Amino acid sequence: EDAGYRTELERGLTPGTRPDVLIHGPVRTGVEVQRSPMTAAGAVQRTAKAAHAGVSDIWFTTAVTTPKWAWRVPTVLNRELGITGEGHSWERTPRRRSVTAAGLRTIGAARCTPEHFGRCPYGRGHCGRFHPKPEPWAGLSVDDVASMFPARLIVPLRFHGVRMLSSRHRDAVFLVPPDSASLYTELTSLGTAPSFSPSSEDIPPRRPTGR
Repeated sequence: EDAGYRTELERGLTPGTRPDVLIHGPVRTGVEVQRSPMTAAGAVQRTAKAAHAGVSDIWFTTAVTTPKWAWRVPTVLNRELGITGEGHSWERTPRRRSVTAAGLRTIGAARCTPEHFGRCPYGRGHCGRFHPKPEPWAGLSVDDVASMFPARLIVPLRFHGVRMLSSRHRDAVFLVPPDSASLYTELTSLGTAPSFSPSSEDIPPRRPTGR
């Protein structure tokens, strides 16, 4: 609301999805504040239902442990996971702009050498070519995210080649500035930046699929 957007709390969109905050901006944004455990598939399914209603979900948590859905859906944290001493006590409502936004990334170009990559993101060994490399996007508050994402100043990007914490997946959904999405497209020779599409996200099957 400080950024000039109309908001609604607990607005029901479709059966099974009710964002904690719905922000009416150029991008209709649903903020999911997830404090209880949830599977990655559950978060993807809820995000897909919101997308069918014309709403782009972003997921926020204050959890100390790594959520199973972290970076499987557009993710905002109040601490960089794996780094001790960060975070914010939520026993009291924090002041405006006092909570750092973590989990967002900027994309730079780095040569594929052992100095920058443990292994080539697109093959074995090190190829010596330039590849996109994500770095933490510092200096943002969670308030900034709430104003910038609806204005398309933060966009979701599917990034290949990063091993997620507590996961075997090498695909991550990062929230990045638009110029980082463009650089990723340039370095990977893609026609367009691979944005997050929850309806086509890989969701584990509920039943065995035969052989």
